[in-house]
Amino acid sequence: MTHKLFVINALWLFTTSFLPLATAWIGQDLSGRGPEIFYSLVFLVWTVAFLLLIFTAILDNQKLGRLQEAEDLRQMRIVRYLTNPFAIISQGLAWLLILIFAPQFQLVIMVWQILFIAGRTNVDIDRQHSLNR
Repeated sequence: MTHKLFVINALWLFTTSFLPLATAWIGQDLSGRGPEIFYSLVFLVWTVAFLLLIFTAILDNQKLGRLQEAEDLRQMRIVRYLTNPFAIISQGLAWLLILIFAPQFQLVIMVWQILFIAGRTNVDIDRQHSLNR
């Protein structure tokens, strides 16, 4: 754990703290454009902070000569999805159209990401490496 990784992890956790606020606002007005846009922005900032955290961990592992650990992080399903240009462009366009025409449906994108991308995790990296040693 480097100081830089610690600070970025704190940033990611800080962005996470806005999710309950955004969720509560959506709960008050599900079809309101303001709450939906705010939730989308919070989710976007949270995603960018997560990617920054992962890429920092990858670089730190590479500097320490832990190339397999860095590659395992790079091959995580969520990282591959969030760095896929097709996924970024198509989801960004879909999100923009939904926020303009039917903001209440932007939650469908969130649920899809959680269930089909983030919910399908890789084998636990730490456990995998401890078994290989």
